Order: sequence, then structure tokens, then C-alpha cells
Amino acid sequence: MTATAARPRHASAEWSLFDDWCMAADLQPLPAAAETVAEFFREVPAAGTTRIRRLQAIRRAHREAGLPLALPAHEQAIPWRSGKGWLELDDTLRRAPLKGWPNGLAARRDMFLVVLIGECGYSREDARTVKLGDVRQDRTGAWYIRDRRIPCTPEAGPCPSCAVARWMKVLEIWDSWGRYSVREHVAGYRPVDDHECLDPVGHEGIMAHTLLPGIDRHGWLADWEPMSARSISAVLAYRQDEARWPHDPQPAFRTGPAERPDFQRTSMQDLTELLDDLDDKAAEALRRSEAAMKAALSTSF
Repeated sequence: MTATAARPRHASAEWSLFDDWCMAADLQPLPAAAETVAEFFREVPAAGTTRIRRLQAIRRAHREAGLPLALPAHEQAIPWRSGKGWLELDDTLRRAPLKGWPNGLAARRDMFLVVLIGECGYSREDARTVKLGDVRQDRTGAWYIRDRRIPCTPEAGPCPSCAVARWMKVLEIWDSWGRYSVREHVAGYRPVDDHECLDPVGHEGIMAHTLLPGIDRHGWLADWEPMSARSISAVLAYRQDEARWPHDPQPAFRTGPAERPDFQRTSMQDLTELLDDLDDKAAEALRRSEAAMKAALSTSF
């Protein structure tokens, strides 16, 4: 049987929909081209959980046929969202709620993330690997991340350099004086029109295992590892969603692995990573079960 003729052993309604759509569009379902999968999700919209089931069915069909599932390359590489309904970089920075606790703390971290993704053009993995030594401020007050100079805009609100400076200031206070001093600094914040990026920040030499830590509801930093790739996608989706700002209040505070992506507005790469995580967990559970059974059999008489 050829690859193009192969079909899932137990065809689901989700696969049948994709198969029928491909036939109607005169496109090949197996192996499906990246453009075919992308066009299907654009032409046949659905709720988030339905999108997951459909992608899972397409993945299963390709796996059973021994074929890789292609995904659009740009969705794998570019986590920054653009187009109708998404805020551009300047508006995302301008609307960040920098006051209050712990939401103001999370907003500072998130705006640093926005600069890494939206200004520097980093992928999620690139952003997760940025270290303290990669961020520097020269004698003129200009900020750099690795070899890229971060622009300082005429207006302070949407200034990417100010976003970097605010977060470095938080990390410097945290390392020197602790969480209570950070809370006083953030909770008492009063927006000003002056550029905060021009003030010197003594962040060099502080202890910071990651620049993108998780933050719990009490404002504690989980600084032993960076945010997950899915959490980064969730944060960007929230911060860039034009419909949420400026009137939509902050939701119940949640961060790190507990953050829930908006699957209806998430790329297929994000959905695929979620399914990969589920596959890994299922495989690990099966491995442990088999090991436990072997151990039980070896000790039985």
C-alpha cells in the first residue's frame, strides 16, 4: 500500500473531515503538506478543544502511515503574533499594567519577554536561554541584549529600553534587598514621562539563574528554571490580545506551568507541542507500569 493510499486503522470523525476537505480541495491528505494543514485550519475554524482533536487525528494518521507531519515553518520560528486583533510592539508595551502586586511584577517580566520576542526576534528557546551577561548598559545609558542595541523611543511608555531597564531593576532589588523591597518598589510605582532606561542599573554581578522566572500568586520568583515554551506562548497571547485592553481586568493571577494557552488563537506548533507532552507522559506512565509488573513477577513464587 502506498503512503498516499494509507488510511488510519480506526478513522475518526476528525480525520474523515480532514480527508473529505482535502478531496474537495483536490489536495493530498497523506502525506499532507504544511500549506495543506495550515489552509485546513484557516478554512475550517473550530473551538480550541476541537482544534486539538483534529490535529491529533491528523498526527495519528501520519504516524500510522510512517510519515512525518509537516508544519508551516514560520509558525515554528516566529512566536510573535501580528495582524488583526493583535497589538503591535509599541501598544503592547504602552498598555502594560506596571503598578500593583503581583500583577505589576509579572507585567515587568512579561514586557522584558515582549522585547526579546517582538524587538529582538528571538524564538521561544532563544528567549529562554538569555542570561544576565547577555544584557548590558553602556556608559551613555544605551541597552544591549547580546549584540543587538535596544531602541529608545521618543515616548517613554512604549520604549523597549525602558522595559528592559525596569526588569533589570527588579532583579537588582530582589538580589540586594529581597522580595519585600521589590513589593514596595512595584506597588508604589507612579508612571512618569521620563525615560527610566537612562538611569544606571546595577544589575551586573547579581545572582540570577534565569531572566524569565515563573512568578506565583504571592510574588515569589521560581528562578531555578525559565518559563516553559508553552507559558511564553500563553503570556504573549494574553499581552498582545487587543480585545483585553485597556478595559479587561487582570484574570486570577497565575503563571509558570499553570498558565493556560488560548488554544483558539494558538499556532499549530503550540498545539503539537502540547500533544507531544501528552505522548511523552503516556509513554513514561507505560514504562513505569511495565517496570512495576516485571518487578512483581520477579519477586513472585
